[in-house]
Amino acid sequence: MMKPDLVETVLNASTELAIIATCPAGIIQVFNTGAEIMLGYTAGDLINRATPAIFHDASEVDNYGDVLSAKYGETIAGFRVFVTEPERLGHEARMWSYIRKDGSRLTVNLTITTMRDSDQQIIGYMGIAQDITKIRSLESELLISDQRFSDAFHSAAHGMGLVSIEGRWLDANASLCKIFGYSKQQLLQLNFQSITHPDDLQQDLDLVKQLLAGEIPSYQMDKRYFNARGGLIYALLSVSLVRDSAGVPLYFVSQIQDFTHKRESEAQSQSRQKYLQLVLDTVADGIISLDANGCIETTNPGASQILACAQHEMAGMSIFNFMYPEDAERFREVCQWQSQQSVQTPSWLELQGKRSDGSLFELECQVSGLVIDGAQKSVVVLRDITQRKRMEYMKSEFVSTVSHELRTPLTAIKGSLELISLGAVGEVDDAVKPVMDVAIRNTLRLSSLINDLLDLDKLACGKLELELREQPLMPIIEDVMALNMRFAAEYRVSLALKASYECLVNVDARRLQQILANFLSNAAKFSPFHSEVEIRVTPVGELVRIAIRDHGPGIKDDFKSRLFTRFSQGDGSDRRRNSGTGLGLAISRELALAMQGQVGCISKPDHGSTFFLDLPCRPAGLQRAAASFLREVI
Repeated sequence: MMKPDLVETVLNASTELAIIATCPAGIIQVFNTGAEIMLGYTAGDLINRATPAIFHDASEVDNYGDVLSAKYGETIAGFRVFVTEPERLGHEARMWSYIRKDGSRLTVNLTITTMRDSDQQIIGYMGIAQDITKIRSLESELLISDQRFSDAFHSAAHGMGLVSIEGRWLDANASLCKIFGYSKQQLLQLNFQSITHPDDLQQDLDLVKQLLAGEIPSYQMDKRYFNARGGLIYALLSVSLVRDSAGVPLYFVSQIQDFTHKRESEAQSQSRQKYLQLVLDTVADGIISLDANGCIETTNPGASQILACAQHEMAGMSIFNFMYPEDAERFREVCQWQSQQSVQTPSWLELQGKRSDGSLFELECQVSGLVIDGAQKSVVVLRDITQRKRMEYMKSEFVSTVSHELRTPLTAIKGSLELISLGAVGEVDDAVKPVMDVAIRNTLRLSSLINDLLDLDKLACGKLELELREQPLMPIIEDVMALNMRFAAEYRVSLALKASYECLVNVDARRLQQILANFLSNAAKFSPFHSEVEIRVTPVGELVRIAIRDHGPGIKDDFKSRLFTRFSQGDGSDRRRNSGTGLGLAISRELALAMQGQVGCISKPDHGSTFFLDLPCRPAGLQRAAASFLREVI
């Protein structure tokens, strides 16, 4: 049997444990140093003076008393709450809340044991309490941490899985199951090796070995997997290893980001890029990108061939090195204008190019502005038009030569036929007169064709001189109507001025009459007999519109786009009723442009046609008659 002083020494040495003993009535008899430290009371404060109820939470005691009362069918309260179970079972271990002398609380694990003498009579009770406040806090934090990890794991947008050291799937979130196309139950029956592309497996296993050996803390790799349908998945795999407190590996945490669609998009983009590069490399036109200062950034082989300079040599050079000095300023102005436009529309210009060997050639440029990463750029498409210009010149010379060479004999033939028709060389037989009339009409037609060809040639070369002056419009309209009245009468058609507008226009009166004569002659030719060709002169904003309307068959939609081009005729057959050269409207368009005007047509099949000319004007008086407004413009 231990000596009393030795027992006291042992009790007081247990500073981490509160050891408290009571008599059968519950009065504290022993209160060791550990109890003093834990509760803030001294032994003298409590021994033979108080029961343990002084540092217990009364509500906890009452609640547990209710539980015991229900269990044993009797009322259990006060000190009996602490000792009922120990008396029946020998001891009881339970968590309780202690209240320190300063009012602060702590959680303890309290074990109460019944003390008996040799006759098994109860001589008291002993309680040993251990402070588990920190442990409970850690458990709570761990629970919260586990819950947070679980929430993050299962709600993550990318795939997450727990993998055993052997490679078997232990857990998987919904995103991972969706990536692989398996249900969770199916996936947990597999290992990662079985769904890994064979070409990527060894690299993955090597990294796993390094991770297990502690050589690396984690790893990441691009990896290919097979989904449930056998399709290929491109993913970014990130793996970390979880170890226990002793450093023993427990399981892997794998994060898998599926970028299959991104990979496919990149592959398509690369394929398209290769295709576009192939187009750039094979196109005959030169394509050059310039910075804001006109320095060359990129070129294609076409540009290298046109400018006779290697692509690598052109990089960084000024585009102006490849232009005739007098054209460089014009090109610079176009680039500057392009940089100021909110809506990009390409600009075209022709200039003299200069190859790296110094030779000059005819060059056509299409300039477009664009902004890349906030920096102003220009894209220039180059085309060598030397051959085209040469052909145009040859064609122009041919037309001019032929026209002039034909005009002289044609004039003589026409004069001779007219003299014969008038009886200058003798009376003409009645049977011959119709033939002579046909011959004279055809010489007139051929003469008109030659004149038209010469006009076109002069317009194309910019050699047609216009006598522009500001003059009243209505006298010109009245003159052209008077001049064409007889022609209209031949087709049993009348001309009527339906609206007029007094204004001044800056035109060549003779050429304006030529345009309107073309419009009137066409209207007369295609109008039904005894119908009226209407002329309206009306203001349209700052312009004046001269509109000539017929009631003929109209113009087919598929022909409208070719209406003002050369040699275009609505009836292309050899037996067409209304003869013409097909040049009148083309000449009218060019003449209108030369006088800052514009021609157009409004027409629907079976509803007639309206040809119009818009010209800049300056009002000169009151309008003579009301005018309807033409809205549709071609």
